[in-house]
Amino acid sequence: MATRTTCFWLLVLGAGLGLVESITGYFGFRLSTTINETILFFLFNILVETIVVLVIWSVSQGIIRMIGLIHKCKAVQLFWPFLCVYVLYGAATLATQVRDSFSYQDSKNIGTVCSSQKENIILIIVDTLRQDRLGCYGNPDIYTPALDRFSRKAHLFTQAVCQIPITAPSHQSLFSGLYPFEHGGRYNGMACRPDCALVAEILREQGYATAAFVSSAAVDGDVSGLSRGFDYYDDRFFFYNYDQRYIQSMPVRLLASLFGWRTSEIRAGELNKRIKWYLPEIAAQQPFFLWLHYYDPHMPYQPQRPYDRLYDQGYSGQYRGDFQTILDIHMGDLIVSHDDMVHISALYDGEVTEVDRSLEDLFRTLSILPDRVMDRTSIIFASDHGESLTEHNYYFFHAEKLTDPSLRVPLLLRFPEQASGPLFCSRLVMLLDLYATLLDRAGIQAEPTRNSHNLVSLLSCMENAGDSDRIALSENGDRFFLSGGNHDLHLDQKSFSLRTESRKYIRHPGGEEEYFDLLEDPRELHNSMNTDQTIEQYRTLMSTLEPSLRLVVFEANKPSAEAIRQLQALGYIHE
Repeated sequence: MATRTTCFWLLVLGAGLGLVESITGYFGFRLSTTINETILFFLFNILVETIVVLVIWSVSQGIIRMIGLIHKCKAVQLFWPFLCVYVLYGAATLATQVRDSFSYQDSKNIGTVCSSQKENIILIIVDTLRQDRLGCYGNPDIYTPALDRFSRKAHLFTQAVCQIPITAPSHQSLFSGLYPFEHGGRYNGMACRPDCALVAEILREQGYATAAFVSSAAVDGDVSGLSRGFDYYDDRFFFYNYDQRYIQSMPVRLLASLFGWRTSEIRAGELNKRIKWYLPEIAAQQPFFLWLHYYDPHMPYQPQRPYDRLYDQGYSGQYRGDFQTILDIHMGDLIVSHDDMVHISALYDGEVTEVDRSLEDLFRTLSILPDRVMDRTSIIFASDHGESLTEHNYYFFHAEKLTDPSLRVPLLLRFPEQASGPLFCSRLVMLLDLYATLLDRAGIQAEPTRNSHNLVSLLSCMENAGDSDRIALSENGDRFFLSGGNHDLHLDQKSFSLRTESRKYIRHPGGEEEYFDLLEDPRELHNSMNTDQTIEQYRTLMSTLEPSLRLVVFEANKPSAEAIRQLQALGYIHE
């Protein structure tokens, strides 16, 4: 009977701690989820904690008996010393959860409160998001209600392109107003030049409180250099991901810490938890600059239910959007059917809709900030690059190709003074234009870069902007992905493109060329090298630029072993 009573109380204690842990996790910082996800979240934690209690009980009995402190005693007599151990464990569990799950604050790094009436700025980047996957850009089949509503009072740029279709260098161009060959970050794992001024640094010098929340190791602050200028830079990649996303238990966290188990990314729901915890802090320090980076549409494509079946409910095949499947297809090691390709593309679309749901939660949270903060806040929404979903026989990646599925991105600007929209702008613009645009919104007269144009000025004089002949330069970043352990720079193996509003010229390693009339051939299917007489001006310009494009401007810029490991986990390096 005593043994049964002891087992009963052990189960009660384990289930009780698991329940308390689940409640604190769910209501304290977790997004609202479906009932099935909620039940699973609670069951995981209760089960893990109950097992841990039984393990502690068994170990405590063995230890006490082995050291000879108690001889021939009944199991129930060991309950009280066990309870003391368990109380300490329970306290440590809850303390660890609070510490690891909530954004910590460093009093030394909090920006100063500013009474200025300068405008607040929020920059939202959704990684790997194609422009043509959004309802506001004319896609009626993909469900993106949050961004569609956001666009109704925004400026939409239909021809926005990135300077390099790879995460860290693209962000480095955005924050510096420089091309990759100028700022020195040519691949993920490389920092931009330490002497180039970044937007956050300039804003902080002008009295802005600055904070960033990022969700991929590709923009790790120390590795990429993007944390420069931010008072608070949240780039913690814990044991939160996919199959582990329901577990908040201390044993899992402890093992993850001991064995160095770290994910290379976190999902939008987790990012929102951290953002919402910090928002009251940053909102009280006006003016503020807040950068939010979501990573979900990037491969692997593993949307949670119901988004995993939202766009391909009739699929009966065996393939999913896991990392290995996509990598094998991309590398040509796995040949799948057309239906399988459609299904994997549908999983990408599911992640787009899922991240839109998280953006809806974010916009709702921003709208209820006190003191009408959002009436003094501009929001800029964009992606760092696109994604190829089988176009040009390039499967489920982005870094190597310079076609529009990889280069063309959504770009929406929403200002406090804007009363109506959407207002479409078809001018060719670049992500590095956001450097000048962000500074303009802050009212800062900074030294302009040669290539970054203020998009606000473009909008105010669209009829006579004078940019119809503007040329956007882009480069690819394929070498690291195909490196096979060779992590040296091989700039001679890069491709470069020159793009106008109506033409695109691409030069590949070895001198191969492609030329597309984007008005007649928007899908870039027909190489018109031999039929278009305007090709020579692009050849001449590329020849002029080539010495600079091959230049290594930051010799010490090599990725660390940890950066290489993280990039390999993200799919950028294939050994």
